[in-house]
Amino acid sequence: MTGIDKLDIEHARFVEARDALHEALLQSQAGSPWIVSVCGPSRVGKTRVIDSCVEVYGECGGLSGKEILRVVSPKYLTGRALPDACLESLGLRAAFYKNQLQATQALVKALARAETKLIIFDETQHMIERSGSTSVRAAGDFLKTLFDEARTSIALVGLPELLRLFDVNEQLRNRARTPLRYYPYSYQGKEYVEFRRALAGAMSYFLDMGWDTYEVDDPCFAKRMYVASAGRFGMVIKILAEVERTCSTTKKATQKHFAKAFADTAGFDRQPGNPFSAVEPISVEQLAKVYSSVMHEAGLAVGGASFADFA
Repeated sequence: MTGIDKLDIEHARFVEARDALHEALLQSQAGSPWIVSVCGPSRVGKTRVIDSCVEVYGECGGLSGKEILRVVSPKYLTGRALPDACLESLGLRAAFYKNQLQATQALVKALARAETKLIIFDETQHMIERSGSTSVRAAGDFLKTLFDEARTSIALVGLPELLRLFDVNEQLRNRARTPLRYYPYSYQGKEYVEFRRALAGAMSYFLDMGWDTYEVDDPCFAKRMYVASAGRFGMVIKILAEVERTCSTTKKATQKHFAKAFADTAGFDRQPGNPFSAVEPISVEQLAKVYSSVMHEAGLAVGGASFADFA
């Protein structure tokens, strides 16, 4: 049976990112490929966007003629790391090629044979981590060459650090579209309304399956889930998937079950406590604190927060 972590719970951030990848694919099919980027902190749901795109349109492997190639960016960037990673994702042995030039030329030909129209580089920040400015610029040069010669759209997905690729490589930047920022939902205004709507969609899955748990429009539960996730819908799904796993027999999930699910999935998130363990209601100040914290850790700016704007 499909679990909630395998479903597409549509919400504003998800739809915008998925549509960006889809449009890049369509543009490539039409002969006018794009370079797009989707960046945001961990646990916002970027991986699910890629999974959804691949599931709908297929993934290229073994020269099967499918249109999407998914490549996990190598953690240690060398001259050959990127073309080798692409070749291996195509099911080819990179060791057959003596140098970077031969590997890149073979890759371009293989992409043409496979009729690949979109290459998605996942965890693109790996091209930045542990790399000096020379290596980062070389990575940008490879992507630019790949885009020019293969004539296929390229999508770069990962943490906000990936934008350094464009900072150090003007030619790549000139070919790319404006980055799409997949950020956590704010705790106030229309963004919080969208967070509530997305959460309601996820909870509907449980209620439709006959579970005894929170109602879709429970405002107190929504605030606890917001603090637990800091507005990152990927984290919401992670907690709900844990609840589904541990309570699948009884199909009953109360606050204590959510408290345990949060404790087991929060990992090293810097949370002040377990929001599902507390008896007292969640305050607006708590919502603001977790939002500011996750944005700060991701190196992202936080706009002026007015509690009066809270919805």
